Amino acid sequence: MTLKIAKKIIDISKKLYGLGFLTACDGNISSLNENDNILITPSGVAKSDLEPIDLCIVDRDGKLLSGQNPSSELYMHLEAYKRKDISAVIHAHPPLSIAWTIANTADYFVPTNCMSEVIVAIGNIPIVPYKTPGTKEMADGIAAFVHNYKAMILSRHGTLVCGSSLDESFYGTERIENTIKILANAKSMGGLSYLQPEEILKLWEIRKKIGEKLI
Repeated sequence: MTLKIAKKIIDISKKLYGLGFLTACDGNISSLNENDNILITPSGVAKSDLEPIDLCIVDRDGKLLSGQNPSSELYMHLEAYKRKDISAVIHAHPPLSIAWTIANTADYFVPTNCMSEVIVAIGNIPIVPYKTPGTKEMADGIAAFVHNYKAMILSRHGTLVCGSSLDESFYGTERIENTIKILANAKSMGGLSYLQPEEILKLWEIRKKIGEKLI
């Protein structure tokens, strides 16, 4: 089972690299295994070159059980796994999502009321204030967000998406970057416009029925 999960992590790493969401040694991916421990990518290894033997296993307290040098952002993953419905975490560096937070420093959330798919498929997307990557302070900084939202952008840093599976976390990462791409294009074409309030209410009712799942 652990090997199957490891192969899935590597497959998604390569997909993220191919999409340009990860470069060089950026980002980190993790998943719970059958023993309720955390399988996580290592520090300092390019995601395009990962092999199953490179992955590390830690327990929920962060104690290393197997491998060497787990991701320097392990604290962030440990915080996410305090949620009982989370089984996989992806932290990527999608360029447009990062650029949005650099250009729109006053935003606390990504504008979600411009298009139906965002509300229905993901809901609100908070922008987490910047903290130094790889520090306990960063993990503390996401705590208030990760327990209320599955998908978020870390200001000037990247995306963090937590799911019940690696696939859900991957889809959420794709959804955020595609949303930002559309919004950025709309801004460049003249600015953002918004759905009518009554339509927004209808969409949130649909989202409520779906629940917290990212689709």
